[in-house]
Amino acid sequence: MKWKIRLARDMAQEAFVVIEAPTSEEAKAILWHDMDPDVIRWSDDDVVGDREVREVYLADDKDELTPLEMLPAPKPKALRTYRVTWVIEVEADTPLNAGRRARFYQTQPGTTPFEVSEVCLCAAQRCGPPVTIDLTPNAN
Repeated sequence: MKWKIRLARDMAQEAFVVIEAPTSEEAKAILWHDMDPDVIRWSDDDVVGDREVREVYLADDKDELTPLEMLPAPKPKALRTYRVTWVIEVEADTPLNAGRRARFYQTQPGTTPFEVSEVCLCAAQRCGPPVTIDLTPNAN
C-alpha cells in the first residue's frame, strides 16, 4: 500500500511524502529511519526545524513514491583547469581603491582581451600555450 504522510515544521512549512509500506506505522518508521531528510521538499526551505507528522492516510494511485535517498549527482563533464590572466594598470590612492577601479574597468564593454592558458596538473607539463579571448561585443 502507498501511504501519504503530511509533515509540518517551524513557520508553518509543510511537505508530503509518499511511502510504500504494509501499514501506516511502518510507513512512519521508514520515514524516520530509512529516509534521507534532504529528499523532502518543503514549502519554504529557509527555516529548518524538527519534522512533525501531522497526518498519515492512503495515497491516491496518481501519487508518486518519494525516493528514500538523494539521487547521486551527475558526474561533471571532463573539466579542465585554466589560468585566466588580465593585466591592468590603474592610478589610485590605496591598493583597495586600485582593486575597485580595476574591477570596475574589467566589467565595462570594450575591456581588453584576457589571456587564457590550460593548466596541466601533472608535473611534466605545466601549462598549455596561451590563447587570447576577446570578450568585446562583435569581436571575432
